[in-house]
Amino acid sequence: MVNCSWLRLLSLLLLVVASLVFSGCAGDAAYRTSGAPEFYDEGPPGPEPSSDDDDDVGSDDDDDETDDDDQGASGVHVVSTVPAPGSDSHLYRAPIRLEFSGYAASVGVSLYDDEGYSVPAQLLWWDDMSSCELWPVAPLTPDSDYEVVIAIGDAAIEFEFRTSTVGLAVLPSDVTGRVFALDFSLAESPSSPTLGGLLRASSSSATWLISPSALEGGEIDFEMAFALAGPSGFEQSTCSSTSILGDGTDGSPGTLEPGGSYFLASGEGLVLALDDRSLVFDIWALSGDFSAEADELVAVDFAGEMVATSLGLASEAEACDLAETELDSFCLPCLSDPMQSCIPVGVSGISGLQTSEDIVPPVGVAEDDCQDELSGLLSCSFTSSAVSPNSFVAFALLLLAGFIRRR
Repeated sequence: MVNCSWLRLLSLLLLVVASLVFSGCAGDAAYRTSGAPEFYDEGPPGPEPSSDDDDDVGSDDDDDETDDDDQGASGVHVVSTVPAPGSDSHLYRAPIRLEFSGYAASVGVSLYDDEGYSVPAQLLWWDDMSSCELWPVAPLTPDSDYEVVIAIGDAAIEFEFRTSTVGLAVLPSDVTGRVFALDFSLAESPSSPTLGGLLRASSSSATWLISPSALEGGEIDFEMAFALAGPSGFEQSTCSSTSILGDGTDGSPGTLEPGGSYFLASGEGLVLALDDRSLVFDIWALSGDFSAEADELVAVDFAGEMVATSLGLASEAEACDLAETELDSFCLPCLSDPMQSCIPVGVSGISGLQTSEDIVPPVGVAEDDCQDELSGLLSCSFTSSAVSPNSFVAFALLLLAGFIRRR
């Protein structure tokens, strides 16, 4: 029997995410919402200097005074850093993020390895020029020490951090047969912040189980099945068929980086099960890392374009309207068939923990039972929602997937 307390937000199902570039770059700018900040390279535009103050914030004319707290002449100070000073869990392919107390375009940021050599990196500023990201040109070395030096005026602020063990070599045989339950509690959707919030809210109710298998030549494929929260954790839905990502029918087998832990699989025409229903992806890509112990998935992204008609609504127009009104997304012509509409969304920040569950082929379950199960889940999830009944299923289905437009 469905427990409405833990399924209340299932409306907002989830899943997986944006395959950014190997280095883990930010998503395609084409999918930023109109209110999202923009990035600038190392020389962002700044305000014209005032005639009475050459380097102080505002017009306080305190050029002869010394600023406190290592703020430098600008008066700007560091508010936060990611990673935090002394951290030993920074992902090797993630940027260093810095937040300042105000406009900080004149601040310099440098990165050094444990031997004191400079690490080439690009500094990108958000449009308010009070926060930035430092992206190493090449991924950092896992399980290694680094130092960040922040130059603010004539002051230098330094802090050290260490990368995590994620990125150390993992063999396909190390991960074969393991089953992971995907975790969306920290999921984000740059193209649709609403979707990201819904996925996080529903993360305790439903997910997918995913199991990698080694193929010849170091390639891997992924078996996936929809799962619901139960007394002992997430359990595969008895109504859900099993999807194979990269088995040759919906794309090429995935690859595992030689000597590393990064995996990538992509293809076309993926059919992803949700109980007795199916979502169809015109294009898709899945990427992430295995932990050094091969018992976790880290920084997983799923990307793709979902065929609007696979939502099962009365018309394609209704599905596109739902995407726009409920998820701040949109429809565009599908790549494989421009006469059809696809819905692009991007989701990132997914992780996964190894589970004792197995992925098994569904045993014969009466079709009526499956329909009752799905409608029961939706009735619990949407009891306080003003969305039309036809939107219940579509909204849940939309939340199962992440997408990004292929260039």
